[in-house]
Amino acid sequence: MVKAKRHLHNSNWFLLGLILVSLAVVVLIFATDSLPKERGGRWVKDKRGVWISEGEPGQKPEPVRQQEFLIREAQLAFQVIKNTQSDISGGPCLGPIFHDWVADLTHTPRQPVDDDPKNQCEQYQRGEVEHFIELSLTGDVIRIE
Repeated sequence: MVKAKRHLHNSNWFLLGLILVSLAVVVLIFATDSLPKERGGRWVKDKRGVWISEGEPGQKPEPVRQQEFLIREAQLAFQVIKNTQSDISGGPCLGPIFHDWVADLTHTPRQPVDDDPKNQCEQYQRGEVEHFIELSLTGDVIRIE
C-alpha cells in the first residue's frame, strides 16, 4: 500500500511538470507571434530590383552579396565617368562591370534621350550581356535587371 501511494505521489509531480512545460511552450508560441517583425527578417527585392532586408535577417545570402558587389562596381564606373567627362547629361553607357553585366546612366524620370541607342550599352543591345544596372545621373541605383 505504501508503494502504491509513493507511485501515485510521483505521477502527480510528473503530471504537474508536464502541464508546466506545456504551458511554457504555449506562452512561448504566443509571445513569439507578438514580437515585432524586426526580430527576424528576410531578403526581398524592391521595385528597382535591389535586394533589401526586412528586419534583421542575420546573414546575407550569396545573391545579396553578389548584387552589392555589382552595385559597387557600377558606382565605381560612375565615378570614373563623372571625373573624366565634363558632360554626362546624355546618360552614357558606363560599360561592362562584370561578366554578363553592364552599367548605364539614365535620367530620373526617364527621358527620350535614355531610349536613344547611342546612349545605351552596345553590349546589352547586341545580346553580349544579359544584365544591366541603371544609375541616375547622381549615381543612385534606378533599376537592376
